[in-house]
Amino acid sequence: MAHSNPLQNPSASTVEVVNFFRKYRGAPEWNDDEIEDNFQKQNYQPPAHVQLPEPQQLGVWPAPKAIKAEKAPTRTEQDFLASTIPDLEDPTQTALAGGAGNWKATKLLGAGGFGLVALWEYQGPENVQGQKYHRVVVKEVMGGDPRQRNMSSEHRILKELLKTGSAHVTHVLADARAINADAENIDKEWNGLIKRLILEYCPLGDMRALIERFQILGRPLREIGIWKIFDCLVDGLFALETGNDAKVRAPTNEVVIKRRLHWDPIVHFDLKPDNILLSEDRFTHFTPLCKLGDFGLATDDYVEWLRRHDLRKSGTKGYYAPARAVFGHLGKSRLQGKRYCSGYKTNVWGIGCILYQLVLLTTLKPDHKQPFEPTWQLNGEKAKGNTFGVALHGRSEHYSRALTDLVQECLYERPDDRPSLTVLKTRVRDGYQAALDAGGTQDAWEDFLPAPPLPAPRPLCKAKQRNGEDCRNPAKVGDFCRIQAHKKQGVPPQMWWAAYLWFSNDRYA
Repeated sequence: MAHSNPLQNPSASTVEVVNFFRKYRGAPEWNDDEIEDNFQKQNYQPPAHVQLPEPQQLGVWPAPKAIKAEKAPTRTEQDFLASTIPDLEDPTQTALAGGAGNWKATKLLGAGGFGLVALWEYQGPENVQGQKYHRVVVKEVMGGDPRQRNMSSEHRILKELLKTGSAHVTHVLADARAINADAENIDKEWNGLIKRLILEYCPLGDMRALIERFQILGRPLREIGIWKIFDCLVDGLFALETGNDAKVRAPTNEVVIKRRLHWDPIVHFDLKPDNILLSEDRFTHFTPLCKLGDFGLATDDYVEWLRRHDLRKSGTKGYYAPARAVFGHLGKSRLQGKRYCSGYKTNVWGIGCILYQLVLLTTLKPDHKQPFEPTWQLNGEKAKGNTFGVALHGRSEHYSRALTDLVQECLYERPDDRPSLTVLKTRVRDGYQAALDAGGTQDAWEDFLPAPPLPAPRPLCKAKQRNGEDCRNPAKVGDFCRIQAHKKQGVPPQMWWAAYLWFSNDRYA
């Protein structure tokens, strides 16, 4: 039975998405007719690849980097930190010891195009019966179309992941509350939707910050530590794919997959160092306990992802798996094309990117326009096809071929060439044991702790610019900078003339 062409007479938005990824891969754009002609009529064509010579050892490590100073919060960020969170004010939230005035924001943890994340700490009565948490993370979306920013999908995914009991995924700590727009004095379209989540706090930051900490130290992580981090990430992928942690059967050390009944596998679609959160469990880990975080783009509905081409642009440039560029068949069958576009092998690509940056101690991503086919063996065998990035075993002075080859294999262009989760778990455990047997040592725990930041600069002006964005000038007079129009925003009209004369004095310069 012939399949209809979903890209027949493609819409302007579909053309835009198809050409976004063609440009992303370094390919020329297609017009409407070319999109129709090529959809499901040709096999996937990878970008032109380069042939790299056998790499040489790289003995020189990057020079240490300076500690960054904290940025002063914008007006929007200040308002968020000063806000009241209804979820934390609710006395029925026993585990949170909810109540008026019991919680206070103490630190901004992140800010992006979709919203803000901050640490809230408990400051209410002590020894409250049933209380489990004293520090939580509040993640809240800001602005935009409520129907597109609604966090109900992320909340549902996080609630499903709680069933796994895995320590390697971020936990949601409370059922999300549907928004009462009138009570919160916000856009009425938020009524009944989910705008914020209460999540566990991971005190050691994220993987990107860890890379930057070792850049400041001016040395790579020890191999034993990287194997342990690799193992954490693989366990997180097991939870997403099977609904359970990986099981290792003694005494054979055989990895056993136990899939949870009625479990729909989850694809993260935004795995990167920023979304790997680091917690502490000194009883079982001598490295930070790594948790997969930020499930805002995750899905357990592959059919919807395949149908809606607009979803493919969601994520972070540089971390897109090659499958994002596939809008037709990879090979002979429709099912084969579907396998290429989804599944746990997309997650394997994601942790491959993270380990690639960890091994090179860089925040640069693998070059998505420059695949190459290694002329050297990977894991003792001829390379299966194209992979991405630089030849990692040029770092063999610091790391074993077992480690660098496995990372390179996670970045294979064809998903079927990437290792399965069972193979990954087995080889990571074997690599860790080999590193121990070779006399490898672990990093000092202090090296994983966040460095104390430099003093924060003067607070920023609280005024809005003409384009509606927050002013980023330092506050000079009270809460405002010295731009007259900005100072005027903070003064009642009847007081403007007196305020003008007062603020014109340079005593506060």
